[in-house]
Amino acid sequence: MGYLKSIGTVIIYIGLFLAVITFLPGLPPDAEYSEYSIKLPSDTQLQFELKNRLQGAEVLFSEEVKGPECFASYNGELYTGIRGGYVVKIEENRIKPIVKFGQKCDGLWQEEKCGRPLGLKFNDKGELFVADAYYGIFKMNVNTRHYVNIVNSSEPIDGKVPKLVNFLDIAKNGDIYWTDSSTDFRIHLIYNIFFYIYKLIRYNAATKHNEVLVRNLGFANGILLSDDESFVIVLECLTSRIIKYNLKGPRAGQHEVFAEALPGLPDNVHSDGQGGFLVSLVLYVDSQHPFLPQSLIPHPYLRKMLSRLLYLIEVPFKLLQDNSKEIKNDNSKEIKRDNPAKSEASKKSNEAIVKPKSDDAIKKGAQNTQSAKSKPVEKKEDSSKK
Repeated sequence: MGYLKSIGTVIIYIGLFLAVITFLPGLPPDAEYSEYSIKLPSDTQLQFELKNRLQGAEVLFSEEVKGPECFASYNGELYTGIRGGYVVKIEENRIKPIVKFGQKCDGLWQEEKCGRPLGLKFNDKGELFVADAYYGIFKMNVNTRHYVNIVNSSEPIDGKVPKLVNFLDIAKNGDIYWTDSSTDFRIHLIYNIFFYIYKLIRYNAATKHNEVLVRNLGFANGILLSDDESFVIVLECLTSRIIKYNLKGPRAGQHEVFAEALPGLPDNVHSDGQGGFLVSLVLYVDSQHPFLPQSLIPHPYLRKMLSRLLYLIEVPFKLLQDNSKEIKNDNSKEIKRDNPAKSEASKKSNEAIVKPKSDDAIKKGAQNTQSAKSKPVEKKEDSSKK
């Protein structure tokens, strides 16, 4: 009896703890949890004829590229964005960095600083538009590598700052349709799978103003305009469905379900060139292989409890990470004070390995390096001999 009583006491305390973290106001992540109803993916083989063409696909640059999210092509040239913040050009036998919108960073773990290019799209003029998850939307010339910031992600839209600029498409009049996959969390946080607060947004090229077209989407992801631009579709990754927003006709300004109960989580979308859409699924889902967050959609309080529990588990590791960064910075400052000459040499070495943005910059850098190796070095050696 004493053993059963102990188990019962533990269960009561755990239940009390979970109730407190669920209903305590202001505890992070303090976001909106709403109840939703969707049609879940069922037996895929009964609805679709499964193909195996992708099983014979050729794998390019295996283990050389990290996190290519999307691709865009123009005049036979292929571009993608990778982890580390670079937009790269895929050539026959190499990956060529083109541009980086983020700041200089120490590694992939500093993704918010590095930047993360996600959606890419060329317009009819050959200008490349890039959605960077952390910095916003950019328009660039892939030849000159000059770029301008079109949408700044630090500026609020309807009172909320976009924190996960994801995908985009460009209309013939220059308007940009894009998805904000979170107004509460960054891309690397798992909490995103518990929320349905994402948006479809239109950037008006004439007024330079952003307008929210559809709210409360289930992780708005890929987006594509129809060939005649009478509507735009947006993929809801967490709900396994596609939403259609009408731009023309009697239902203009209204949205509806275009397809649902897809056999997985839809991610990116491209045109098939024949009026249809090619949708890629990031994860296969059916009745035999369910996706847990979809099963939790009708239970907002359960999603709230799990997200807050994950936050409490993450907090000590985040504190340890921040503490280690502070220790590293303090050690770096001590090294600079103790040996400023060595620190300066290390700084020049680091600057030398940063890739320039153009071939002219490469030539200029080579001339500067050659100049630095001549007279100043000889003078230093002569003074040491004396």
